[in-house]
Amino acid sequence: MKEKLLICVLALLAAPAYSVPGANSERERALKHATREQLRVCDLAESQLKRQQQEVNQAIAANTMLRNQIRVAQAQLDESQKQLNTMDGDAVLDFHAKESAHQRLVAEYQEQARQAQAASEAYNKAADDYNQGCAQMVFRLEDRKALQRERAAGK
Repeated sequence: MKEKLLICVLALLAAPAYSVPGANSERERALKHATREQLRVCDLAESQLKRQQQEVNQAIAANTMLRNQIRVAQAQLDESQKQLNTMDGDAVLDFHAKESAHQRLVAEYQEQARQAQAASEAYNKAADDYNQGCAQMVFRLEDRKALQRERAAGK
């Protein structure tokens, strides 16, 4: 999952953002020149992708933390289970309560993993759509500067 995310990010970074004076004219002719409005749409899509990527990264980090908690809890349960035959009734009940809490934690982890996977798949689809629609376009430098001025003015 992280590899596909990394590949999409690298594809976004490799995409041309605007034409550079003196760029390879053959390459420039092969690419589609975009309008200022298309630049606005692509710029908005890029911003949304960045937010979406942050959300995916946060979901993965939260899921990793939960997985680490599960590993620690599982190790503690395994140790307690070894001593289960020598425990009194209250200790056995305590063990079962800990085991139930552990199972709830595992269920929460599995749900978070499903959500992180869904978010990652949505991000990858959005990145693919962005690449299909925007990555092959060349934006004129004056359009890029105009959009930056608009953004600075709060439009």
